[in-house]
Amino acid sequence: MRLLPTIQGNADDGCCLVIDYKGKFAAIGLNSEIKSAYGDRCEEWYDATGQSVVPGLVDGHTHTVWAGDRVHEFAMKLEGATYMDIHNAGGGIHSTVQSILKASEDELYTLFKSRLLQLLKGKTAKEATEDILTNQIPKLKELCDKGELHIDNIDVFCEKGYTQGWPISWLETELHAEEFVRLHSVEMGAELNATAMSHLEEISDEGIKAMAEKGCVATILPTTAYLLHLKPPPVRKMIEEGCQWLWALTLTPTLTVSLCHLL
Repeated sequence: MRLLPTIQGNADDGCCLVIDYKGKFAAIGLNSEIKSAYGDRCEEWYDATGQSVVPGLVDGHTHTVWAGDRVHEFAMKLEGATYMDIHNAGGGIHSTVQSILKASEDELYTLFKSRLLQLLKGKTAKEATEDILTNQIPKLKELCDKGELHIDNIDVFCEKGYTQGWPISWLETELHAEEFVRLHSVEMGAELNATAMSHLEEISDEGIKAMAEKGCVATILPTTAYLLHLKPPPVRKMIEEGCQWLWALTLTPTLTVSLCHLL
């Protein structure tokens, strides 16, 4: 993402892309460049002026491995309970951790596979899902069993009352940051060269500038802000300051896949 190229078209020479017979991007460039390079080789041309063309969605922030559920928390949220109210009542992340510890590895895998196949609808290619299920996950398990797998990335939940003193400077880091309370964790994440930071409802102006300067990706989670009655993150200001950003579903034990898609 830090080396993401951009193309700036204009009224006389806009942007153009070529899709091959497999449905993959073959070329992206200005209209003049594409027509010169491909010309009559293209079977069909589409004018997308005033529209958006996007590839299959790759979800940048989601939680797919868990057991149990926290559906009752949804009713608590509708009644006005905050995330910390739910946490103090025994719910939240710690509740899910206990359910995971009680579940078998086979149960976790079966649940994960079901959710992954549901998330596939309307999103990335089937081949990617099959590769994860049939090749990557079994290989990861094999490496873990042999003691050969080395972790080089960690996503830290950085919030008041949850995490203190994590030795993360040696890891490639992502953060859940500034969701409920402004702790200036974004500035800390920028100092650690975090690749991405999520939520950001309480981000400061200084935090926005730090993310833009370091090239940290801002992951925006609109379903979380909506369901928890949080103020929306200042996305427009992030864009104006030059932040790279993306949005994601953030599927969790408190939601269903269908509700994520609806929202």
